[in-house]
Amino acid sequence: MIKTLLQIAGVGKKSIDWDNSNLLLIDMQNQYFERELDLKDRGKEAVLKAKNVLDFARNRKVNIFHVMHVGSDHSSLFNSTSRDIRIIDELEPMKGESIITKTIPNSFYKTSLYELLQLTGKTQLVIMGFTSHMCVTATTIKSFELGFDNFVITDCCATRNLPFFDDVIEADLLHKTSMALLGDRYATLVKSEELLN
Repeated sequence: MIKTLLQIAGVGKKSIDWDNSNLLLIDMQNQYFERELDLKDRGKEAVLKAKNVLDFARNRKVNIFHVMHVGSDHSSLFNSTSRDIRIIDELEPMKGESIITKTIPNSFYKTSLYELLQLTGKTQLVIMGFTSHMCVTATTIKSFELGFDNFVITDCCATRNLPFFDDVIEADLLHKTSMALLGDRYATLVKSEELLN
């Protein structure tokens, strides 16, 4: 049986304690359903499942943090003056939920996210968002380095095809690889149905 580093080290699978958790949604914005970055059906399915988790967390009075990637006013992607940067309607923040803007994949870099999480006193961070290989990965690794106990909801994340020299890495393979990388050391991987049942 192939094992993760955590399993080899004898670390058992952890469970989410919602009383000790914050929920983080990363870059679940209109841009990922427009033009070159369109996540297509993969993204739509992730949004539907993320909405279920978001509703569940809201009902449990969990602290919720929305991260938005915002570019400059002349950027071709995530342009600060366009509707592309808006959070998807289905996941629109409610009053009292924190909104953090960032400019690079790591959601902690030059933002108030760490300080806001610290103020809650919670040590677990439940993570979902776009894209699996980029901002979700960068943020989860930094969160681990900052001492948080991470849980990544794999089916609430998605990514797109990427070029590799003259080849193409298909989105499904890239997503699974990204999640496996995080599950090896940086996070406990969970599926949304595990949380809701």
